[in-house]
Amino acid sequence: MRNLAPGTVYLWHVHEGTCQAPGEPVAGWTYRTQVGPDGTLTSNASGNANTKGKSSTFDADPTKSYSVNVHVSTLTNGLAPGTIIACGDLTASKASAKSRPKKPHPPQAQGPKP
Repeated sequence: MRNLAPGTVYLWHVHEGTCQAPGEPVAGWTYRTQVGPDGTLTSNASGNANTKGKSSTFDADPTKSYSVNVHVSTLTNGLAPGTIIACGDLTASKASAKSRPKKPHPPQAQGPKP
């Protein structure tokens, strides 16, 4: 994220639901740095920050929507703690070629046999 208050800690997590209609936070996530169940995002002196989270138990349900949002953790620029400052709806993506098993080439594509 960019243009955050410099040197400030924000909270973030994955929710079931969309940004317009968020549900409860999704359990089972581990964040790079965390406070309780929330990940933390700390901006540098320029107001920029990045982080990541992962889960070994989360299996996205294709019939549900998911989003991630970022909250202020303390009074920040006049915003009360817990105020959402950013949100993004998550969309499923196809597995990359690296994660899919490679199919063998058909015999004619392998060239002539010696």
